[in-house]
Amino acid sequence: MKVLNINLTNEEKMMLEDELVGIEYPTNNYDLYILEMNKVLYKYRTIFKDAIANRNLSFDKSGYSVIKFTNLPQDNNIQMPPTNYNHYTRIKKESYISENILVLIGLIFGEPYTMFDEGKGLVNNIIPLKKSTKNYTGEGSGVELGFHIENNALRYFSYGDCSPKCLLLEGVKQQDTPPIYINI
Repeated sequence: MKVLNINLTNEEKMMLEDELVGIEYPTNNYDLYILEMNKVLYKYRTIFKDAIANRNLSFDKSGYSVIKFTNLPQDNNIQMPPTNYNHYTRIKKESYISENILVLIGLIFGEPYTMFDEGKGLVNNIIPLKKSTKNYTGEGSGVELGFHIENNALRYFSYGDCSPKCLLLEGVKQQDTPPIYINI
């Protein structure tokens, strides 16, 4: 497995933080938000040029199968996500830098979306618990990521496979330089 390491400089981190701090992560209707985040990605495309050039991750040994980002901006106070997965909630915060950076990186690889039964937003505040390891949702840490729900819709479409190219598994952890791993 080849890993592409992308470490932002402190200057790049601060530029992104200044840009993202004023963008509020919405509770619904993500069209304008995605448009705004695409503008940010375009503006700072040189920071992410290596990720953009390698966004078609590979299963074979010739290409990268994981991209690790370090020194990304994040919110100063990251709260623990709720543990009641029947009621996914949006955590009210002073800023949404962490959600914005996750969506921004997701846009490098495609169009972020969510399945309603897996959460109510593009970024869901969840953590896996032992009692939910076998769930076929975002908190199912012991479930193999295989046949995805989009393929179920194929019976209604005649133009081919509509499953995602990859699933982005991203996370934020309270530390100085939290890594975000993208693995297919």
